[in-house]
Amino acid sequence: MVEIVGLTKVFKNIKAVDNLSFKAKEGEIYGLLGENGAGKTTTLRMLATMLKPTNGTAIINGKDLIKEPEEIRKEVGILFGGESGLYDRLTARENILYFAELHDMDKKEANKKIDILARKFDMTEFIDRPAGKLSI
Repeated sequence: MVEIVGLTKVFKNIKAVDNLSFKAKEGEIYGLLGENGAGKTTTLRMLATMLKPTNGTAIINGKDLIKEPEEIRKEVGILFGGESGLYDRLTARENILYFAELHDMDKKEANKKIDILARKFDMTEFIDRPAGKLSI
């Protein structure tokens, strides 16, 4: 669940995001649409704790963006277009495991979750292939 309340980001004198509020309930898919410069990427960077909002906050899975950014980082990942951000020589599984361990996840538990997600998203066929061999 994501609830955004009055989220605002100002860079110098430019409002990149201006008092944005919405709620996406569990199981819903929510899209941010708009022209270049409308604030979509800035909003996502704030939700991923990469940027601190000028005003407002968001509640992500019951955790406050401002008060609990470390906890949100454990649950949220973000990858922007262009470069994949993956290590080519590592398998898809090893890439996921690497980032799981960076977030203090237990290796055994992370591998269990990787297996569950690989089945859920029909990735079992290529989860153990090098990322550099996968199409982007």
